[in-house]
Amino acid sequence: MIGARLSKLNIAILAVIVTIGFLSSFFSYQYSSMTANKVEELASDNIRSNARITAFDLSRIFYHTVNPVVNKLGVLSSNLPLGFDNQSMTQTLLKFAQDSTMDLTEGYYVFDEDGRIMSWTGLDPENLTSSGSSVLMDEEFIRIPLETSLPYYSNVLNFHDNQPRLLISFPIFQASPGTDNGSLAITNSTTIPNESWPVGVIVAAINLRTVGEMLQRDLSPEVVSNVGFMDRDGVIVYAREPSLVGKNYLSPEFQSLVSDDIKDSYNAIINSSLRDRNGGVNDIELPNTDSIVTMAYQPVRIGAEHLWTLYVSVPHSLATEVGGLIDQLSTFSTIVVITTACIAIFISFIVLSWNRRLDNAIRSRTGQLKEINNSLGETNRRLAVANKQLEIHDKMQKEFINVAAHELRTPIMPILGEAQYIERQFMASKPLVAVDNEQVESIMRNARRLVRLASDILDVTRIESKSLRLNKESFDLDQVIRSVLEDTKNALRADEERSNQVQLQYNSIGPIPVYADKGRIYQVIYNLLANSVKFTQEGYIRVGIEVNSNDIVVSVTDTGKGIDSDIMTRLFTKFSTKSETGTGLGLFICKSIIEAHGGKIWAKNSFDGKGSTFSFKLACHTNDPTRGISDNR
Repeated sequence: MIGARLSKLNIAILAVIVTIGFLSSFFSYQYSSMTANKVEELASDNIRSNARITAFDLSRIFYHTVNPVVNKLGVLSSNLPLGFDNQSMTQTLLKFAQDSTMDLTEGYYVFDEDGRIMSWTGLDPENLTSSGSSVLMDEEFIRIPLETSLPYYSNVLNFHDNQPRLLISFPIFQASPGTDNGSLAITNSTTIPNESWPVGVIVAAINLRTVGEMLQRDLSPEVVSNVGFMDRDGVIVYAREPSLVGKNYLSPEFQSLVSDDIKDSYNAIINSSLRDRNGGVNDIELPNTDSIVTMAYQPVRIGAEHLWTLYVSVPHSLATEVGGLIDQLSTFSTIVVITTACIAIFISFIVLSWNRRLDNAIRSRTGQLKEINNSLGETNRRLAVANKQLEIHDKMQKEFINVAAHELRTPIMPILGEAQYIERQFMASKPLVAVDNEQVESIMRNARRLVRLASDILDVTRIESKSLRLNKESFDLDQVIRSVLEDTKNALRADEERSNQVQLQYNSIGPIPVYADKGRIYQVIYNLLANSVKFTQEGYIRVGIEVNSNDIVVSVTDTGKGIDSDIMTRLFTKFSTKSETGTGLGLFICKSIIEAHGGKIWAKNSFDGKGSTFSFKLACHTNDPTRGISDNR
């Protein structure tokens, strides 16, 4: 059933997911294995490096510990009193040398060429004879320096007190006559000083157990490690197991401690280290265990001679432990990847089973989003139009402020001029001032102009706040038109240039009863006539009236320059004017008043291109007592 419902695409997707899951597991395991090997290698390298550094540091410590003894022996061998005559001076020098190296040396001893003890300090010289000898002259540390005239560094000697010691002996030279004894210097060189011969031996005894314990203490306590010494012949100078001291590394006692599985490789490493002048490090895998012993070695030289080799061994299983941890991590990663792949398959099946339902839902939502997007587009378009209108309104408002300021200043200046003239008359100490009719008319005319401007601004405020109040009543529209014409004629007479050039015409048809706000209708007709007078230089201005059964149409036609095409679309909006005078509020107020009465106002240019016609329409009503005297709009 499941296979039948899944499409080929879904099966392919599932196959891809399964393949990716198994490939991820495989590569994760391979990567973990590589990481484990790399970490194991880094861990081993780190241990080898630390062991090498430790061996080098300990070799330098041993060198700097033994070298002062060698230097003192060299100085004493060439500066002891001639012929050992001054025993007191010799004893003082030996005591001074012992006091300065007492942490390392057990004593200093001076022997003549016959092996007799001449002076000593520290350990009783009877303890210096090895367990297999009773005559000091037979000991190598006395015989060989006398024979070779060179310093001698002994192998480990087991003495009568069973303490392993290292003896360093220098030949004492007696200068030939005429030679300054103080100029002789005994070094590690194989060259015998000219014209000199050994007359004795000076010896320093060093307890190797003290040296070994000192070096063991310098090892880091955080790492389990051991330190050991061999001389250049492979004889063990120091080991933590005291029974091995003095034994050669090839001796049965030592070889019995080495496993047969690693004996050959171990002996090869020891043999190589005894000849290596630079030091090195090797790993030895212990059989039947997961442990590894990292053994670092470093030669110790006195002068140019390779005398001893220091060994540091570090047993550890760090690399194995790290490898085990990474194997666990690799297994865990594989389990996680496989589990993730199984979960991904299960989730994929669920997702694919929901695919069709989700597809239908997405299509439905997509359709809705397209509708919303279209709606948003329309809204954006409207917002753009509104923004454009706001920009136009802002521009018109700025123009209005400029025009209003001009309109206010125009009537104020004549009034202010007349008032200043009268004031100057009074300032001339005249008790009475004569004012002629022309001055009074100028003041009254400009005062009325200010009143109209203030009234227009107040009306705009009321219209925008929707608080324009209509006081309706029944009146004769014909009488209102006549009154407006008379007032317009009086205003036109004041303009001497146009008083005879423009004629006002009106053909009365008798009484026309209407029910409206008489003052507001007067204001509308006056504004229309004043607008025509402003733009008509010659010709006529005619008022026409048409009465129908349901409405009355009043028209004002002039022969002026007509309506500018730039403001035709916004003719009845605020601040729309092409005149250098006027505020652009008159037509806006007219439109608001007519619409408040339920009427309509419009304008058009004449067909012959001369003049324009402004018309408005009101409902034809007789006195209607039920509507009351006033109506708030």
